[in-house]
Amino acid sequence: MLTIIIPAYNEASVISECLDSLLAQTYQGSLEIIVAANGCSDETAALARTYEDGFESKGYALLALEITRGNKNNAINHSDSIARFGNRLYLDADVVCDEDLITQIVDELATTKPIYVSGTLNIQEGPSFSSRCYGTIWKATPYIRDTIPGCGCYAVNATGRALWNQFPKIHSDDKFVRLLFSRNQRRQVKAKYYWPLPQGFLTLIKIRTRWTRGNRQLASLHPELSINDSKRIEWDSRFIMHILTNPVATLIFATIYGISTFRAYQGEAHLPVIWSRAR
Repeated sequence: MLTIIIPAYNEASVISECLDSLLAQTYQGSLEIIVAANGCSDETAALARTYEDGFESKGYALLALEITRGNKNNAINHSDSIARFGNRLYLDADVVCDEDLITQIVDELATTKPIYVSGTLNIQEGPSFSSRCYGTIWKATPYIRDTIPGCGCYAVNATGRALWNQFPKIHSDDKFVRLLFSRNQRRQVKAKYYWPLPQGFLTLIKIRTRWTRGNRQLASLHPELSINDSKRIEWDSRFIMHILTNPVATLIFATIYGISTFRAYQGEAHLPVIWSRAR
């Protein structure tokens, strides 16, 4: 049994691919999908409702909510309050899942001990040259390569969900949850999920700045969680060799990373929790 919560803000251009991948799952158990369309001015909720019959034919249930206020944390908390099952998967609306992902995640969640589970991250660099360069370096960092970052796709069992009450008013909700679990409480299944990297040089700087500010905010409000964190950049031999053999990509990555970090530290870490588009 699993509830999938998909917070969605003006996701009409991508929500169908996400729901198609869920409709194609091989999972045979009880599955509830909640699409929490919040503050939308497009057809996100209406598109989600067109999938109701398809999910019902598989024995799954789909609920499309329309929440007036556009706020991711509020959308997740509202969905959590009505979710039927204790096992939860929090999924970004632009993520696409392998057909065996849900089956493998549910199998890992079947324990009474708190556990955090994600799939194998497959970063989609897209057509932008800057994004392809950034992705080439970023996915080679030990942080992405060797840990379980859970970008846009993370699950917890009922015992794990009991570790916190509501999602706090912070940007980095995914990192907040991940750091509640020690490294030996995190699992990664073999099935992949496909997460799109923001497109374009300026967009990457904007989103990377938001990520860094979110990390600062989380560290300030919850310093006790830092014990479970990992460094963003670690200079092991594999990573050094990778950047040496990709000088152009390294230059673009370093430029984006440097500018966004500078901008993040010039601004206030405690920012309003609003949505920034990655596309």
